[in-house]
Amino acid sequence: MSRNADHLSMPERIDLSENDDDNARRLLSEYGEDLLYVGGKNWAVWDGLRYSFEGGELAAFEVGSKLRALVDAEADFAATEWEPPEWRLRRMCFDEPRKYSTLDEAKDGLRADTAARLRKHAVKCGNVAKIKAALESLAHRRRAVVEDLDRDPFQFICANGQVDLLMARKF
Repeated sequence: MSRNADHLSMPERIDLSENDDDNARRLLSEYGEDLLYVGGKNWAVWDGLRYSFEGGELAAFEVGSKLRALVDAEADFAATEWEPPEWRLRRMCFDEPRKYSTLDEAKDGLRADTAARLRKHAVKCGNVAKIKAALESLAHRRRAVVEDLDRDPFQFICANGQVDLLMARKF
């Protein structure tokens, strides 16, 4: 799971639409802190130590390809654990009394319909065009400039950690 302030709960994700912008929000929710878009350099992906541009576009696509699994998880949650708001269930009973005579029937129907809708969307989210569109929509939310990545000239990251030249000078 992401260290992201934009994290959405599963019920919040279920309410997202099936469009590129909301697919970007799904990726942002779970993997946003692992991705950074820098104009002129493309995608950087967190490698555990730093944001790396090495294979950035391909690495970002690897993250984006997890979109289908995210939507599948939403469908699984909707089918079994989701507790729809009572007002929505009451509205279903009012609008379609022959189909839903109890709140439990409405809940089961809404869960099944929502899960089916999300499963259908998950299949589409496996398409390259959908993944690329979600990443394109995500870029403006995770944009940075190169200067943001190297703010402190006295610190740098190496394979075994961070070196702070000002702290090292004290020793």
